[in-house]
Amino acid sequence: MSGKWDRTPRRARLLEWIRRRAALGLVAPTLREHMEREGLVTLRAAHRDFASLEEAGHIRRLHGRARAVEPTRPATATYFQIERRDGEAVLVPLRSGSEYTQGDAP
Repeated sequence: MSGKWDRTPRRARLLEWIRRRAALGLVAPTLREHMEREGLVTLRAAHRDFASLEEAGHIRRLHGRARAVEPTRPATATYFQIERRDGEAVLVPLRSGSEYTQGDAP
């Protein structure tokens, strides 16, 4: 990774969100989606989060294409999508047996 990354919880959540969506073959979130999810007031704040991730080498933006963002590393977990009874889609991480902690195993 190049550059200094101002790691904040919000930017860490954004990076993981981008990685999860890429693992599912979905496009990256838009600035507005990021704003709504995080409760941001301005597009500038959302843009700074994306720019910070790009400067640190965590994502690569393909300029000239809408929503063209890809992570430089895959998600740390594999996810699958389930649909709840209320129709909301939820991403659930899959873990191998060795990743469970005592008392956490199925």
